[in-house]
Amino acid sequence: MSNKSAGFPEHSAVRQSDVLELARPPFDTLTITLHWMTLLLVLAMVGTGLLYGRMEDRPWAPSLLSAHRSLGVIIWMITVVRLSWRLKGARIPGLPTSTTRPHGFAARLSEYGLYVLLLTQPLTGLAQTVSRGARFELLAWTIPSVVSKHFGYMVLFYAVHKLGAWCLIGLVSLHASAALFHHFIRRDDVLETMAPILRRKRELDPAATAIDVRSAILYAAKPLDPRSHPQSD
Repeated sequence: MSNKSAGFPEHSAVRQSDVLELARPPFDTLTITLHWMTLLLVLAMVGTGLLYGRMEDRPWAPSLLSAHRSLGVIIWMITVVRLSWRLKGARIPGLPTSTTRPHGFAARLSEYGLYVLLLTQPLTGLAQTVSRGARFELLAWTIPSVVSKHFGYMVLFYAVHKLGAWCLIGLVSLHASAALFHHFIRRDDVLETMAPILRRKRELDPAATAIDVRSAILYAAKPLDPRSHPQSD
C-alpha cells in the first residue's frame, strides 16, 4: 500500500532496511536531463568566452568565438524547452519541510535569475555581434550583415553582455555551492532530487517526523470499515 493511499502525505517518511528516509520524489527524467545538459553547455560557453578574451589575437580565435556564440544559441533553445516543459508537465518536488521562508525565497529568486540570464545572455551577445555590421558564423551557417556598423551599440551590448556573464558565473557558482552544502553539510535530499543516483539513506528531517507522527496518529484513530475486513464465521 502506498503512503498516499494509506492516508500519509506524499512528502513523508518510508522505512527501508530499518532506516527512515525522507521520501521526496525527484524531478522527472526530462527535467533532470535538460538540467545537466544545460550545466555542461554553460561551462563550455563560459570557458570559450573567457579563453577568447585572452586569445583574441590568435589565428584560431574566430573559431573559438563562433563556438561560444553557437553554444549560447543552443543554451537559449534548451532553456525555452525547459520553461515550456516546466509549465506543462514537469514534476517539481517541493522544498524540504525544514526550509524557512527567507531561504525558500532566496532559492526561488536565484532560480528565476538563472533562467533570465540563460535567455538574455545569448541575445545580448548576438546583438553585439550584429552591431559590428559584418557577417558571422553561427552553428552551421554564415549569417550575412543585416545592419551597418554602429560603434555605440557595440560598446553598449558588450558592457551589458560582460556584466551578465559575471552575474551568470556568480549565480551558477552560488547554485552549485548551495547544492553541495545541502548534500554534504545539511545532508538532506536537495541535490538528490536532481541527481537521483546520489540518493542515500539518512536520518529523517525533524519537521517531516512531526508531520508523519500526526498522520500516523490520525490514521490509527480512524475507524476500520467492516466491509473491508469481513469477520470469519
